[in-house]
Amino acid sequence: MGIKSFYSLQAISPIHTDVYCQLLEIDSYRILINCGSNEKLQVEYFEKLEEILPKIDCIIISHAELKYFGGILHVFKKQKTKIIMALPIHAFSKIIFQEILQNIKIRNESSDIMTENDISVYNTSDLDKNILEELYDFITIVKFSQPLEIGTLRLVAKNAGHSLGGSLWQIQKDSDIITVAIDINHKKENHIDGCNLTNIKKSFLFITNCDFVGECPFPRKEKEKIFFNILKKDKDRKIIFVCDFMRSLEICCVINEFFATRKFDKECAYLSFNSKSVHEKFKGFLEWTGDIALQKFTNEKTNPFKFDKIHFVESFNSIPKDTNFFVIPNDGNNSVFLDRLIYENNERKNLLIFLNEDLEFSQIQNNSTVASVLKEERRPVNVPIFMTVDQIENPQPELLSKPGHRSFIEEAPFLNRNEKFQKEKKKKLVFPMRNQSKPRDLYGEFFDRTIVQTEEEFQPVVEQDEPEIKPEEKKEIVKMTDQTFIPEISTRFVNFKGLIDGNAMKDILESVDIEKMILFGKDRVFVNFFRDRCLLTKCIKETVVLDTQKVNLSSDTLISRVDLEENFLEDVGLQQFGNLHISPFIGSIKENLLIYDRPLTKDFCFGLLNFKKLQTALLDKNFKVRKLNENSIIIDESVTIEKKDNKYYISADYSNKYVFIRNIIYQNIVFIE
Repeated sequence: MGIKSFYSLQAISPIHTDVYCQLLEIDSYRILINCGSNEKLQVEYFEKLEEILPKIDCIIISHAELKYFGGILHVFKKQKTKIIMALPIHAFSKIIFQEILQNIKIRNESSDIMTENDISVYNTSDLDKNILEELYDFITIVKFSQPLEIGTLRLVAKNAGHSLGGSLWQIQKDSDIITVAIDINHKKENHIDGCNLTNIKKSFLFITNCDFVGECPFPRKEKEKIFFNILKKDKDRKIIFVCDFMRSLEICCVINEFFATRKFDKECAYLSFNSKSVHEKFKGFLEWTGDIALQKFTNEKTNPFKFDKIHFVESFNSIPKDTNFFVIPNDGNNSVFLDRLIYENNERKNLLIFLNEDLEFSQIQNNSTVASVLKEERRPVNVPIFMTVDQIENPQPELLSKPGHRSFIEEAPFLNRNEKFQKEKKKKLVFPMRNQSKPRDLYGEFFDRTIVQTEEEFQPVVEQDEPEIKPEEKKEIVKMTDQTFIPEISTRFVNFKGLIDGNAMKDILESVDIEKMILFGKDRVFVNFFRDRCLLTKCIKETVVLDTQKVNLSSDTLISRVDLEENFLEDVGLQQFGNLHISPFIGSIKENLLIYDRPLTKDFCFGLLNFKKLQTALLDKNFKVRKLNENSIIIDESVTIEKKDNKYYISADYSNKYVFIRNIIYQNIVFIE
């Protein structure tokens, strides 16, 4: 029997939070599955992470959301560990960093009027030190199905179906395949295809989170119908959509479709400090999208993410006059744009829609941003103001106005995208012209002027329009003020999280050959419920729940891993047997540290079996043990252990009883690196 690979999984981040960081060990390889942070870019588990960083071979990222990648900046400052992510995740995670750092910087600069909980300890000087540029130049980028080798491991990213570039990872070691499927979605959406789990090969380990358990089946058409009904209900109502960056693409697809199929005289604005970069990235990643977007591209011969009906603006003075709909990406739950918009539209008739229920509440207690207080107690919120350079040089008497009046925007109305300036139509005069005397030469003779026209002169009569002049975005300075307000705007949650539902997940897993499934998640009730459901349906051979302790996932035996004391390998005197280096010795394990004591003087053997101790261990497990002779015993009349030529043989039919007894024999075997 050959020695199988060692596998284990350990939670590095707190297991019951919405931040992901797990350590996967495969023999001597250590892979960090995600490295997330909270909304303020704080990595609360970093002290624990620091201890293992020198031994990490790589970090793989599942999605471009803070809970997956927010900690990589901390890691990069400490140690340049290999980080691997799909191309869209690389592009958008950088933008998200820039957006959140900018919002943190604005709030930190107003620390004299903000509460302590609003201030982030994060050093926003990273925006000015090119650290982000260095980090993102260092990151390894992959495409879907592009294999990447790390030693004897083979890593492949596949579409997870949750977001653009969101990755389901498969790691192969010899014949074993480990699948890491975190936040997956099987449903096709407007911007991306669903994850096709049926195409996944047989998995020895299948690692997934259980956030999907509480999801209900929600077809795309039904979801869009609800969305359209909200949009068309009241033309005078202001609606603010709050989502994260990666799900905002789906929202833009739905809103743009609404405007394209209806006559609607209102405008929609996508508002963040990096809106234009986000829009360009959306348009540039067409090859990563799904069938619906590609079909539109084929039929209409235009990029489906052009979004003619949506204005991507980066400052308040650029918001079109008749804007009633706003899309606010709010990954860090600290958008100053959102706070100001709610202040201006703080009436019950207006609506604030959360498209991810996690954004309804701040994960940081007592945070005073608008999004965090709406569903709790309606506490006072500081009001941000947006001032242009002109307003700073020529201060206005009141930059803060009553809600609903945008006094910080210049008085002159800005034209929206569909409006044009009054155009003068001019005719360019060319020869020959009507009602004009015939041309004469110097001698007074008539001649045909057309035969001597230059190419430039010989032009048809055309009407030329003056070029459209677009309003220029003026640079703004954002400040937090000591003025506060109580949010009164109405709120609603519409499920646009883009996750698979529990029933669909169970049905799909029944069709996939999985030996062991590892479940984890912030809601232990969901985790236990799905584990029990899998056990009842017997669709998975073995289901394990990841908790605070390291989970041993080795395939055959009860194998453990220990650390070695200093100079251990020099003391033991390794001997080579085939491809193995082995040394017999007597030692002990103290606090998971293997300590060498002295060499083993007896003849070398792979295992030293004491029949008496084995018999005691078996009796403790309620097995019947009968001695056949001096060199053999039989257990429960079905499993025989016999010694021949200083070797031990186990004879039995392969069964659960056989495996259990064999593991008792192997339970003291220790594999070391």
